[in-house]
Amino acid sequence: PYRAMVGCLSYLAFAVRPDIVVALRRLASATQRWGLTHVRWAKRIMRYLAGTTELGLLYEGGDKAAPLLSASSDASHADNKETGRSTSGWLVNIANGPIAWGSKWQNEVATSTTSAEFMAVYDVALQVSGFRMLLAELGFAQEQPTSLLCDNESAIYWSERRGRLEAKKHVRVRYFKVCELVDGTLKSYQICLLYTSPSPRD
Repeated sequence: PYRAMVGCLSYLAFAVRPDIVVALRRLASATQRWGLTHVRWAKRIMRYLAGTTELGLLYEGGDKAAPLLSASSDASHADNKETGRSTSGWLVNIANGPIAWGSKWQNEVATSTTSAEFMAVYDVALQVSGFRMLLAELGFAQEQPTSLLCDNESAIYWSERRGRLEAKKHVRVRYFKVCELVDGTLKSYQICLLYTSPSPRD
């Protein structure tokens, strides 16, 4: 029954309700060893959905110009107490509405907040690259660099080749890929990283 609930919620989370993705990922990680507490959390999400049925995704249309693509990323450093891994979260918008989003444990253990944030930037940068190519093929080429919001200044310095890089190979590979996208070496992939103040935590 618990797995069935998680499956139903997963369909909603990845189709039309990005606001429950983070909570659902926590529930999905316990499908092999769930308990009464997890069932209560799942029911709480269902009650939230029942009370917010009027919410939906809204996109701005009517303009013949190419809809602008934007993105944002964030990371929670070492929030998995069992493995020490960090959580990446990302969101891609077009026409001021979300078209892709996600939240997942990072594949490697990040040794610093900057590394964790940079891995999140890397994940969303690849998503942006793919969407820029798709829009170009559909006749809506992005003339301006895509804005990518990040709340870690050190990660932005790294991306602009200004920060000091002392990291393992898996981070260095991501470093060079993101730098290539930010530099605009490949013009159709150009990305502009912007700093955004972190939101206050509850």
